[in-house]
Amino acid sequence: MANGNEYPLIAFVWSPEDGISTILETSHRVGCKAILDLTSTKMDAETAGMLRQRDLADAVHVKILPEWLTDARLENFLQSAGAKGVWVELNPVLIRRHPRNYLDRLVQLSARLNCYPIVGDLDLISLIVHEYPGLRNIVIKGAEAAGFVSSETFLPFSQLYATSAPLSVTLRTCSCGEASPP
Repeated sequence: MANGNEYPLIAFVWSPEDGISTILETSHRVGCKAILDLTSTKMDAETAGMLRQRDLADAVHVKILPEWLTDARLENFLQSAGAKGVWVELNPVLIRRHPRNYLDRLVQLSARLNCYPIVGDLDLISLIVHEYPGLRNIVIKGAEAAGFVSSETFLPFSQLYATSAPLSVTLRTCSCGEASPP
C-alpha cells in the first residue's frame, strides 16, 4: 500500500454537487476522508480541478466506475486531482470484464495510492485473498436495507475470515453502507 496503514479510517461518501470545498475542509479539520463519488461524472480536467484543493489533498479519496480502471487517462487524472485513495465497487454481475482485469489495475495503482475494492461477492473475496496479496484493503459491501447484521453482510465477513486465517494474510477490512437523506 502506497501510503502505509491508515488506521483508523473514517470516511463519508459525497457527491460533487454537495459542495467540494466545504466537504474537503470539514473532512480535513475532523480527520476523516471524503470519498467523492465520481461515478456520475466525466474523467476530465474540469472534474480533476474541482477536486484539487490546496493543503487538503490528504482528505481526498475518489469512488470511480470500474471501467475507469481500464482507461489509460486514469493515472494522470488521479494525479491532477490530488487523490490519495481510489474506491471502486466490483460487482461481477455488473462489470463488463473479468474481475481480474480490474484487480490487476488496482494492484498497479496501489504502488502510489490506497486502493479499496468494494465487494460483496463471496467468490470475488476469495479471489482477492488468494491471488491478490498486493491489495491490502477490502471493503465489504453491506445490505443497507437489511442493516449490517444481515446475511448479505455477515457471509462475506465470515468468508473473508475463513479464507484468510489459514493463509496468515493480514487484510484491512471495512464495512460499507450508504444512507440517504430523507
